[in-house]
Amino acid sequence: MKEYEIKETNNKEIIIKFLFDSSSTIISFVFSVFLFVFLFFKIRLVVLGDIWIYLIILFVLLMYLTFNKFYEWNRDKYHKLTIKGGGLLINDKFFCDISNIKSINISYSVNQFESGWTVYLNRYLNSQSYIIKRRLTEKDALIIAEKLSSFFDKPLIMDN
Repeated sequence: MKEYEIKETNNKEIIIKFLFDSSSTIISFVFSVFLFVFLFFKIRLVVLGDIWIYLIILFVLLMYLTFNKFYEWNRDKYHKLTIKGGGLLINDKFFCDISNIKSINISYSVNQFESGWTVYLNRYLNSQSYIIKRRLTEKDALIIAEKLSSFFDKPLIMDN
């Protein structure tokens, strides 16, 4: 299954849509609920009164780990990049002047809960970059970055 769709509608607009595979979230959710129910029934009632707060913390942590991919996808599922009048509009909101974009960067990030390649727009005068997508494979990150690089006519830089 392809994880994204890139559509260049004209020379001034590109749309990147990311798709979501819900099977991993469903499997993680079922496993988390099964583990929680198993622990709940295996622990004696006397001990349960002493550790109930830890069980709640465990359940919240498992739900965070389960739905983290979904929340990230929901936040970054659609990017409409439009060049209009010398400015860059992202999802119909002004982001910066097109001349302020320095490069399209790819970096590999390792985090406790998410690791993978990140594609982002690097800007000159501002340290705030615009992240297109995190947790990509190297191949997908290169394809997306090359499309953006040719669209903006900016260099592609791989950070390590």
